[in-house]
Amino acid sequence: NNLEEMKQNAKAGFIDSASKSRDEDEDDDEEPKILLGDFHDGVLIIREGITELDDESLEHYKRIRKVIFPASLERLDSNVIDEQERLEELDFSKVTKLKTIPDDFISGENKIRKLIIPNGVTEVGDGFLGEAKPGAEIFVPASVRKLGYITGNNNNDMTVYLFVANIDISDVEQDVKTLYVLPDYYGQYAKKLKDCDSEVRLREMPGDKVSFYGGASERI
Repeated sequence: NNLEEMKQNAKAGFIDSASKSRDEDEDDDEEPKILLGDFHDGVLIIREGITELDDESLEHYKRIRKVIFPASLERLDSNVIDEQERLEELDFSKVTKLKTIPDDFISGENKIRKLIIPNGVTEVGDGFLGEAKPGAEIFVPASVRKLGYITGNNNNDMTVYLFVANIDISDVEQDVKTLYVLPDYYGQYAKKLKDCDSEVRLREMPGDKVSFYGGASERI
């Protein structure tokens, strides 16, 4: 009886495993709603000419590791990046027309350790980095006028390099362990942190980072 029961359990386990494997294969074979460009080895290169991305643009793209955005990009919706747990990098290096990174631009867990907000962006919404791992580095250009909180984790372990003068950091400071600012802005941010009784460590920008955005330290 025990032997027969073991056989039945093994058979059931095999059927269940095969069923899951078929389901995964079907998911992988499902075509993306929108063909955005080249996708190989986890790297999605969005083709030039695409100006906006909504919350369904990346639907059915699986196991994304890196996204390279085109120079033509002008608008993003919330939840463009959704449940991409393997995501490590977002490359905005070509982007110059984007003005807003919306609330919850990224949702769900990810492996992003560095996010460089492109110069020209003026507003960054709340929760823009999703459920990122602790220790991520965020680079904020001089063009930004509004900066929301980074994640919903409240783990206070992010590093922010802030190239802009005199903006409100009351939202973002709850996620930050270390805040780097340009030397000329150190005094004003020291006062802001003191006024909100923050435990954030304030540091002057390291010399090798001062020209990170090409030396443009003034708002554009």
